[in-house]
Amino acid sequence: MTYLNSYWRRTSEPKTILTPTPLEFSRHLSDLIEGEVWLKLDLVTHGDLAWDAEVEARRVGDEEGKVYVSPYNDPNVVGGQGTCGYEISEQLPDVDAAFFACGAGGLLTGSSGWLKHHSPSIEIYGVSPANSPVMYESVKAGKMISMDTKPTLADTCGGGVDLDSITLELCRRHVDEILLLSEKEIAAAIRLLFYEHRLGAEGSGVLGIGGVLQRKDKFKGKKVVAVICGRNVDLAVFKKIIA
Repeated sequence: MTYLNSYWRRTSEPKTILTPTPLEFSRHLSDLIEGEVWLKLDLVTHGDLAWDAEVEARRVGDEEGKVYVSPYNDPNVVGGQGTCGYEISEQLPDVDAAFFACGAGGLLTGSSGWLKHHSPSIEIYGVSPANSPVMYESVKAGKMISMDTKPTLADTCGGGVDLDSITLELCRRHVDEILLLSEKEIAAAIRLLFYEHRLGAEGSGVLGIGGVLQRKDKFKGKKVVAVICGRNVDLAVFKKIIA
């Protein structure tokens, strides 16, 4: 929200954010917006997946003459997400490996680009839900592909990706491997964070943790970062997982 504030304070034009209907994030963001009425911001929910909201956002932009800002298919957005990699390099300069959630790859590619520049020997892993392996399959195919996906606990990393997304080439250039997690592995990572660290995280937020658990033997004794990138988990879903 801090980023939105800093940008939108400089313009009086009306803005619209589209999010998938079931996301807890939608309700959280709505509460924030109510306290910032000067933003002139409309929050619209659409569809079940992030991809559904993206498609609708493009349609609204085209029909209403608004500028569509992609959450990943934009060099400025990817660069902004890459500040996560910069912070890692500042706090742990000799890190051996880093694990990031991977849906469309914005956070992953922005951060990996910086980290590989900082330390070419670092190993970078993207972690996607096996129920929605779009970027995983696209990297294998050497081009962005359209495919059917299944519902996943990592809902913000689920669904399609722009067929012209800039993140594909960035993944091929900077990411060593993309791992896939089953729904059981995602749930196990959520439980681990809660029971061992008392952290409540969403499915997408724990993909990095799940990736480390998959490769824990390889990195024993090494300095490894797993980025936890979201806590907007639906309370009913969270209670069911940790019960």
